[in-house]
Amino acid sequence: MMAENAQLDEQFFLRLLQKEYAAADWESEAGRSKFFYGIHGLFSHWRGQLPADLREIFLPNRFSVDRLLTEALYEGDHPKALVDFVVSTGYRDEPEPDRDGNPLLRRTTALHLTFKSRHPHRTEVALKLFEIYRANYVDEDGLTHYHVALWFGFDDVIERFRQLQPDGPGRLRGDSLLHRALRDENRDLVERLLGRFGADPNELDSKRGASPLLSIVWRQLPSAYVFARLMFEVCVDINETVQVDARDWSGNTALHWAMDSGDPRLIELLLRQGADPNLVNAEGSTALHVVCRRDADDRASVARFFEVCGEIQRKVRIDARDRWGRTPLQWAVARLLPDVVAVLLDNGADLSRFVFPTERHLAEIPQSRLWTSWPRVILRLQAGALACLEQLEGRGYELRRSDATSVMRLIGSREMFQKPIDVEEFFEDYAEFEAEARRTKVRRAGPSLTLHDLIHLPPGEEATSRFAYSEYVDLAESRSAESFRVWQVLPDDDYKIREACEEHLSEAMARGFFRRWALEAFWELVRHRLPIECCQIILQHLMNEHLYYICLAAAGRDW
Repeated sequence: MMAENAQLDEQFFLRLLQKEYAAADWESEAGRSKFFYGIHGLFSHWRGQLPADLREIFLPNRFSVDRLLTEALYEGDHPKALVDFVVSTGYRDEPEPDRDGNPLLRRTTALHLTFKSRHPHRTEVALKLFEIYRANYVDEDGLTHYHVALWFGFDDVIERFRQLQPDGPGRLRGDSLLHRALRDENRDLVERLLGRFGADPNELDSKRGASPLLSIVWRQLPSAYVFARLMFEVCVDINETVQVDARDWSGNTALHWAMDSGDPRLIELLLRQGADPNLVNAEGSTALHVVCRRDADDRASVARFFEVCGEIQRKVRIDARDRWGRTPLQWAVARLLPDVVAVLLDNGADLSRFVFPTERHLAEIPQSRLWTSWPRVILRLQAGALACLEQLEGRGYELRRSDATSVMRLIGSREMFQKPIDVEEFFEDYAEFEAEARRTKVRRAGPSLTLHDLIHLPPGEEATSRFAYSEYVDLAESRSAESFRVWQVLPDDDYKIREACEEHLSEAMARGFFRRWALEAFWELVRHRLPIECCQIILQHLMNEHLYYICLAAAGRDW
């Protein structure tokens, strides 16, 4: 009786499976999803003997089982349940023969899709699928089951394929498995491919013409240093050489990309592995040009670059010119990077032949600078420009009026002129904020200065003698805990307070610069008929915008 019931159960479930399969709408996503949702429950409650040959159920196409598995990877939320069921029936895939009786192995299987999926159970599913698929199928991208076994690290399966194909798994279309392993940060596979399977550490991909090392670095992942170091270490063990100066299609080397990423550890690693600091890309730019064209005022990366080059005794062509005839120093000034300017000057950048950037060059400020409120952007740009001028003049560069006018034109063209606030009235209107401003320090070291003190500094020289241009840059970029706290104190819900403070600081900080150059210009405009002291008194209370117009008038420029 029990055997008879079991047989009835088996027949019932078989008919139900066939019915669901026949009724499924395979052309629509909803139809496929409905089918897989239904059979998941069927497998969970299956009673009786499992079918001996699934091919007999899914007639007339002998590859219907493979299609079922493939579709499950595309649509099913529970592919593991289906795969477990198919494995438990003892089903094994057999390749179709060609006319000569040789197996046809060019076909996309469920294993290929498992490799490309991001399903949380894909490793378990892949291991089970290798019980079903014994042949080394290859898909349209050149991906084989051998590649998949390597990817997941299934040693028994790898050994099986290795005996059949001792020369290795072959190349994928577009890039090698090593490129993919690095892209997906698969450390174990990288070591296995290089150490056991003889992967070429310098093989180029077809998209960018990039070596594996370049692929690691140009993606600028946080793990770039770890994987670059791993490649060098493994290649030492297997007596292979990584071509550290290999170029991509744009002529960039790994060092170019490392300088662009701003990772001092990666920069040091590449230099110590023999990277040439003076190679140029298609634009004639050295690695130093690249870092000076960035949006970040990255003292750490540039300083470490020079330190390591000094330690390994590699001479840097610090005044090299790119295809536009620009030096790294010119780029750093044009990008308003005062810290980078300081490092370049510390390491011998030639000021005697330095040409101040043109107005057009200064205007090439990246749009990524516009990362916060416009008044705060203005504070950063003005402070950066004036801090760069301060660095140049401090090292002996004689600033010309045309240079100063170019900076003024940059400020004027971007509508950066602001209105200072009446400080006493401002704090009277915002008494609660005044209390916070009195408690908030704007610098960590040096003479104590609060946000309240900073706002109270009168526009002009005192605003920068007590708080330097470079400190305004730090403040605008929230580089320190103190400067970050300043912007936390300024309330987001009342933009009037925030913008008023930002605008006031910008105007007050730049006032001394504008007065300095407007004084000489104004004296020329009045044909020296007034004493210089009278001119100073006249200019004392003019705003930056008016001082700017005086400079333009003296230069015969329109505004």
